[in-house]
This record gives sequence, structure tokens and C-alpha cells, in this order.
Amino acid sequence: MTKASAANASPQRSSRPGGPGVRMNTRNGTSSRNRYGARIWLSASSPSRWGATIWTTVSATRPRARRAPRTASTARTTDTPQRYPESAQPAVTEPGRAAYPPAMPSDPATPPVVVDDGDPYIPDAGTTRLSGLALGIDVGGTGVKAALVDLATAELVSPRVREKTPQPATPEAVAETIRSVVGKVLAGLEVPADLPVGCGLPGVVKNGRLKTAANIDAGWVDWPAEERIGEVVGYPTWIINDADAAGLAEVAYGAGRGQPGTVLLLTLGTGIGSALFLDGRLIPNTEFGHLEMHGRGAETLVSGAARERRKLGWKRWAREFNQYMARVELYFS
Repeated sequence: MTKASAANASPQRSSRPGGPGVRMNTRNGTSSRNRYGARIWLSASSPSRWGATIWTTVSATRPRARRAPRTASTARTTDTPQRYPESAQPAVTEPGRAAYPPAMPSDPATPPVVVDDGDPYIPDAGTTRLSGLALGIDVGGTGVKAALVDLATAELVSPRVREKTPQPATPEAVAETIRSVVGKVLAGLEVPADLPVGCGLPGVVKNGRLKTAANIDAGWVDWPAEERIGEVVGYPTWIINDADAAGLAEVAYGAGRGQPGTVLLLTLGTGIGSALFLDGRLIPNTEFGHLEMHGRGAETLVSGAARERRKLGWKRWAREFNQYMARVELYFS
């Protein structure tokens, strides 16, 4: 995942007079204000095959109130916050899914309200504390990866295994590839019988299924992915949009940790993934890579794979990517 890297990218004002957006160069990452008064910060925290994962942070000029912290002992169990009696905690689990606490209400005497809209149950990445081991799986348009992770440190405790995504990337074919990479990761290792498994998929996730399929076969839509992948790996599995998974990790352990206001992570690979946070809480399934740009989906023009397919040099790609960033910026100005 290191073919080329913009790891030292930094933002500057657009060379176009009065124009919003940022321009990539090769200096160290810094922050600057755009014409709307918002702070834009780009840096690379984990280089991808074609470039760098890019953080875009837009902070309000007025500080926001911070959420009260809560803790989770592992990825699959939850410590009841001390502010509430146990009877006030609603059940937010489903068979085979991880259990996470709902958001805390402002009034401690009022039980939290849980709305089941099909989105995965997601903890506050900035305050949730995890421990133990977990198996991470990432399904992309060009590769399927897996590794064992220490949740307390976010460090890999096994080799990272990658195999090419089968073509066509049908659910059944990819499931067999997942079986293969997971088998190689866990070979010779002793892991808990209830090892939690997380799987990132390139699409909108609702009720354990994909509702869209980006860069993989359309047969994924409404296929029981969470259930079938769990059967393949032999452990309870939780699926999530792949960029949302990257964003949660970055907010919990990396560049987004402690950042107030609105934070946006963009991943550049086969497509463009996005993870949007408000005061540390994820707004899932944004998929900003599909915003319209010149009459097409943006990721077909300025993703990492698109840069290679179109044989663009870095300067021309950066100019076009800047146009995409300006379009994204309009939504947060």
C-alpha cells in the first residue's frame, strides 16, 4: 500500500482568486483558513496503495460542548455508565452483533432513546475504551485484507494478509477469499472462542446488509453479508462501511482524536470513501465519493485507481482533486 504517498501534503489556498478549497504540495501538514473562515487541515495518517488517507477537519469558530465520556470493556460487552441505574439501559443488541451503549441524554434521569434505523450500533470513538483482541477484515475493489488487532493499542498482533479481490467480485467468491485470508491470519494462533470480528465493506450498510455496492458485484445488495461472513470465519461478525471503520479508528487512536466540531476523513483507493463525525460521533454511510463532478461520480475521476487508469501525473491529479475538495467544502461552509 505504498506505491505513492502524499504523506507530507499540506493545504494552501486555491490559486484561483477567491476560490475555496486546498491545493496539495509536498510540505509538512499545517492548517489554514479558507474564505469561509473554516479551518482546513490535510494530513496523511495511513498511506494507501495509491496515495494517502486524507483527513479534512472543519472546525467551528465557537467551541462546542464536549460529550460526557463512557467506557466499554471490550468490543462485545459494555460497562453500564454509573450515571444510570441498570434498569434504565435499553437493549441495543441483535443476535451475532456487537453490543454498544447508546448516547447519553442530557438528563440523567431520562433513559436513552434508541432508534433502530438499520445503521450499525456504533460507540463514541473519542471516549470508548476497548481491550482484548479482534479480527479486522477489509473488502475492497482490488484486495481483501485481514489481520488480528490489539484493541487497546490499535496495533497489529499478526501478519497482515492480502489477496486480490476475485473478479467478478460476487458475494460467494469474496466470501471464499475471506475464508482464505482469515485462515492464514489465525493459523497457529490461539484466540478466544468469542473473538469479535469486524468487516469493512464498500457500500451503505443497513441491518447487516449492503444497500449499495461500490466497486464490487451488484449481487452484494441485500445479500445477508453479516450472517454469511460470520459463518465463513466461524465467529460473530459485525459489518460496517469501510471508510466509517477507518474513521472510527482514526478518531479513537489517530489524527482525529480530541478534534471538536465536524471532522471528515476521505480514503483514496479503488474509489473514494468518507467518514463524517460531529463532536466525535459518526454519521454513517455518507459515501461522498459519489458526489457529482463534471457529470460523473467523483471517484471515477479522482480516486487512486482513476489516477492510474487515466495516467494522470500528480500535479494534474492534485488540481482535479482540489476541484473535488472545493465541491465537498461547499457542504460544510
